[in-house]
This record gives sequence, structure tokens and C-alpha cells, in this order.
Amino acid sequence: MWNNRENGIKITEGSWFYSFLFLCKWSYKEIYVEMNILLEILFTISYNDKAVMLD
Repeated sequence: MWNNRENGIKITEGSWFYSFLFLCKWSYKEIYVEMNILLEILFTISYNDKAVMLD
């Protein structure tokens, strides 16, 4: 049972990884723009939290 589960998880991770690579090649620019927006939002939130803590 345990070996079957491990193999299933490995296969699932592998297929997810390949589909992720395919998506990256397919819409690399779109993902890049979205990631930049997300990073800016996260940076702004963390910066605001620090500013509030300093106040």
C-alpha cells in the first residue's frame, strides 16, 4: 500500500511539473507580468505592515 502511494505521488508530481513547464513556455510573458504584480502587492503589504509597526 505505502509503495503504491509513493509511486502515485511521484507520478503526480512529475506530470504536474511537466504541465507547469508547458504552461511556462506557453504563456511565459503573461505569468511574468502576473508575478510582478503579485510581488509588488506583497511588497506593498509588507512595507505597510512595517510602517504601521514603526508608528
